[in-house]
Amino acid sequence: MIKLRRSTVVVGLVVVATLVPMAFAGVARLVRWQREGVLEGERTRLAEYRAQVEEAEWRGAVTVESQQPTYRLLEGAEVAATLQAVQTLADGSGVTLVSAKASPTASDGRQLFLLAGRGRPQQLCSLVAAIERHERLIVVESGRVTPRDDQEVEFELGLATWHRGGER
Repeated sequence: MIKLRRSTVVVGLVVVATLVPMAFAGVARLVRWQREGVLEGERTRLAEYRAQVEEAEWRGAVTVESQQPTYRLLEGAEVAATLQAVQTLADGSGVTLVSAKASPTASDGRQLFLLAGRGRPQQLCSLVAAIERHERLIVVESGRVTPRDDQEVEFELGLATWHRGGER
């Protein structure tokens, strides 16, 4: 058996007792640096998103104020023309329409439409704003939005139009 002096054992224990906390402190510092880098990256992303939102709000405010529509009621339902107009608005806003169809309605002078599609939230907002500004009176009566992935949402919109004639 190895015979150690008492002072050697004490010195060894002091060295170990000093090195272990220093190692833990070094590991903690490395983890902190890594987390600070992640936090800074998230702060940068947040600032970019805030700038995008402010820019979108500014563009939306300028666009809506500059274009006040004059609505007109058509003589008849004109389903095909309305569906074509909605498709043009969707293309202009960048959303993808999966389906667009007219729905039967019991009210005279009113025509219902059901839209389904997908796009980025900003594009969907642009579509709704374009529908509101269209010269034909088109009202969004209902809607449902569900997330599709990190960038896009799926949506269903219920639209209504009015016309002067009671016949469809």
